[in-house]
Amino acid sequence: MRLLLVEDDEILGDGLVAGLKMEGYAVDWLTNGKLADEALKLNSYELIVLDLNLPDMDGMAILTALRNRKDETPVMVLTAKDTVSDRYWVWIVVPMILLLSRLNLMRSVPD
Repeated sequence: MRLLLVEDDEILGDGLVAGLKMEGYAVDWLTNGKLADEALKLNSYELIVLDLNLPDMDGMAILTALRNRKDETPVMVLTAKDTVSDRYWVWIVVPMILLLSRLNLMRSVPD
């Protein structure tokens, strides 16, 4: 399985890459939001592990752009955010966006 890790923290990124590779995953690791968005336009991944706090383009903007391109690649969100409003976005809004995009995709499939 090929996945994209988008994480700007070097210590966390190194640990995640090492652990994922030990488990047999092929990992591309990017530390910049704009680079990640460009890579997602050009490459296919089975999973994206996405930090929300990134330089140049935040994780929510990457996720929004990904879904606007009708890319349904599963995304695992990493965040250090811990306020109630931040948790609301990660646990309520993101799944709702994904659900709504899947429902719209299903509606567009001919019978």
